[in-house]
Amino acid sequence: KQWYQRRVAITAGTKAADNRSNMLHFLANTLDSRYPQWVNFKDDLRDLEKARRVSDDQLSKQLRGMKKSLTNLKKELEFHKAPDSIDDRFGTEMNVFLEYANDEYEKLEATYTNMGKCVQEIITFFGEDPKKTTAEDFFGDIVTFCGDFENARLENTKMKEAKKREE
Repeated sequence: KQWYQRRVAITAGTKAADNRSNMLHFLANTLDSRYPQWVNFKDDLRDLEKARRVSDDQLSKQLRGMKKSLTNLKKELEFHKAPDSIDDRFGTEMNVFLEYANDEYEKLEATYTNMGKCVQEIITFFGEDPKKTTAEDFFGDIVTFCGDFENARLENTKMKEAKKREE
């Protein structure tokens, strides 16, 4: 939560002379007027809501559970090397499944490892310590920032409209 709290404290706490707007309003106004192509940056971040719901602990736990299940299946298949009867295809079919499942597990584990590295890199890029900042917290902060930014844009629009009415 450090990233969001520090930055929002700065942007929201730095008030303008009129005491009605803050640094976040200034940022939104600057993007609207000078860099309109960047105003909808959150559209490029459309999967953040999903990302903030991903728990690294849960993923890790599920992967360990899968690995344990595959290991248990392998041990169980040691007892089914020779079929009990001609019609017994359990060992044969499950060995095919185990080979496929092991391959898929290895791909999943590699993807999980790569995801962890990427998350650490982006957390570090934003100046946070990946050992102290979870992916859920980080992505949650970004989602919150995007919402606060949109609110500041709306407030800017309302202030401009009010100013026009006053004139």
